[in-house]
Amino acid sequence: MIDAGQAFKRAADLLPTDPRPYENLGTLYHQRGFADDALRYYALSLERDPNWPASLRGAVDSARRLRRSDEPALARVRRAIMIERDPTWVQTLEFERIRIENDLAEPGRPRG
Repeated sequence: MIDAGQAFKRAADLLPTDPRPYENLGTLYHQRGFADDALRYYALSLERDPNWPASLRGAVDSARRLRRSDEPALARVRRAIMIERDPTWVQTLEFERIRIENDLAEPGRPRG
């Protein structure tokens, strides 16, 4: 994992506009259960390309694992819904949108 992480970080430095190195780092951490780190790298990937489907999916799933209910999470879900074509993912995204909107509407609830 350390070697792969270092390689992806190096690739991110060498390819400053390519979202894939940070997506790959996000996936690496996501698969090992480190949702906070995964979300951070997916967010960096989305800074490079806000419509990058794999990073949108990964960021939404990482935020879901963290039970994150904040405006950035909701914005990612809404963006993903607009571009997603897979019906299973569309359904997952809609459920997540509803969860976040309900959490945000609940007074006094921690936002993640």
